[in-house]
Amino acid sequence: MAAPAVPAFPSIDAHVHLHPEPLARAIERWFADHDWIAGHSFDPAAVADTLRARGVRRFCFFSYAHKPGMSRELNRWLSRQAARLPDAVALGTLHPDDPDLDDVAREATGDLGLRGFKFHHSVQRFHVDDARRTCNRARLRRPRRQPSRATRLT
Repeated sequence: MAAPAVPAFPSIDAHVHLHPEPLARAIERWFADHDWIAGHSFDPAAVADTLRARGVRRFCFFSYAHKPGMSRELNRWLSRQAARLPDAVALGTLHPDDPDLDDVAREATGDLGLRGFKFHHSVQRFHVDDARRTCNRARLRRPRRQPSRATRLT
């Protein structure tokens, strides 16, 4: 099989799903049960290598909490992956029914250094204007530092 063509222009992938191993396997099983077989690895380092081999200079990645109570641990995992993937920008996740939504959001954008949030409305089953999604934005801590070269998209 021929190597994939690498575009001559700068490429950024703004939509990359990365998940911890148990969640990735569950998602993989769901898709297999619906006759959709992934033809690639879900390992974060392998995904990054595949993107680089295809000329992608930067990418934005995330996971999503499909039920309440899993956002905090997913965000911590995403933050650890971001430290291992210098070409990537990590977004956190929130679930509208998280009992500690404000605290999870503050930790994600503060101590964990995540750059924002990804919502997957069809999986998380809420609309963009759902009042449960509203956290106290005024209290979210934004990183005060300039983003490093690795976290800039350009």
